[in-house]
Order: sequence, then structure tokens, then C-alpha cells
Amino acid sequence: MSANSGETTILRPPAYVPGGRSVAAERGWAWIAAGWTLVMRAPLPWILITILSIVILIGLSLFKVIGTMVH
Repeated sequence: MSANSGETTILRPPAYVPGGRSVAAERGWAWIAAGWTLVMRAPLPWILITILSIVILIGLSLFKVIGTMVH
């Protein structure tokens, strides 16, 4: 399947497995590496999202400070 073929593969998660399921430890590292690959394809949006999130969290944390000063 090529990227431009228009075909889409939909992977459905397996049904609920009581007690979970086991996979090899290497799968965890492969997951992290795949995530890093996605970030490196377009790093600017990820950097901007991170900065925006930090600014929002700092802004929200100021509500407690401002509320204390008002009371």
C-alpha cells in the first residue's frame, strides 16, 4: 500500500482481555522511537504546543495567587 493509493488500513483493538496481555519489552522502545519519528517530521508544531501548554498552566496557576490577594 503506497501513501498515495488512497487505501486506509483500520486496525481494531482486540476485545477486552481480563488480566491484560503480554508483549515483548522491545515493543515499548519501538513505540517511543515511533513517537519520536512523528515529532521529528514536524518539530515546530510540537514545540509550539509545548510552549502554549506551559503558558496556559502558568496562567491557570496564577488564579490561586490573584484570588489570595483579592481576599
